[in-house]
Amino acid sequence: MSFGERETLYFTGRGAAAGIMMDAYLGGAGVAIGIAIDEGIAKDIAVAIQKESPRFDIRSHIKEFLIKNSSKAEMEAWQKLTIDRYGFQIIDADFVVPVLDLTMICTNANTVSFSLDKDSMNAYKVELTTIKTDGRAALQLLNKGIEEVFQEQFYSLCEKNV
Repeated sequence: MSFGERETLYFTGRGAAAGIMMDAYLGGAGVAIGIAIDEGIAKDIAVAIQKESPRFDIRSHIKEFLIKNSSKAEMEAWQKLTIDRYGFQIIDADFVVPVLDLTMICTNANTVSFSLDKDSMNAYKVELTTIKTDGRAALQLLNKGIEEVFQEQFYSLCEKNV
C-alpha cells in the first residue's frame, strides 16, 4: 500500500472559497492564503487524531480493516492499492464528511479508481469544530468512509475487471 497525491491528511473547505474570492483583490497571494487556511485546519485535525491515537497511520488503519473484513479471494484480486487522498471536506454550513480517493491495480493489471461519494456520507457528517479538537470523532468519521468504500463498491470493481 502506498501514497499517491499526498501522504498527509487533506482538508478542503472555507479556505478554498476564500482564496478564490481574495484572488480578485490580491491575485495569487489570495489563493495562497486560502490554501494556507485549509492546510491549517488539516493540521489541527491531524494533531487531534495523533493525540487520540499516537501511532495512527492511514495505511495501517486501512490494512487492519482489510484483514478483518476481506476474504482471501478479495485480497488476491489486488496487486497494489494506492491512497491518493484522505481527509475531510466541508459539505454544508459547518459540517464535514470524509474524503477518500483510492486506486487499485488488480492482478489482471486493470486499474480501478474510486472516490468516496460525499453525498452518500451525508448521514455521517460531523461538525468541523468537533473533528478539529476530538480525534476520536475524526477517526470514527474516517472509519465510516473506509467502510463505505470497501463494503459498497471497491471489492466488486476489481472482480468485474478480472
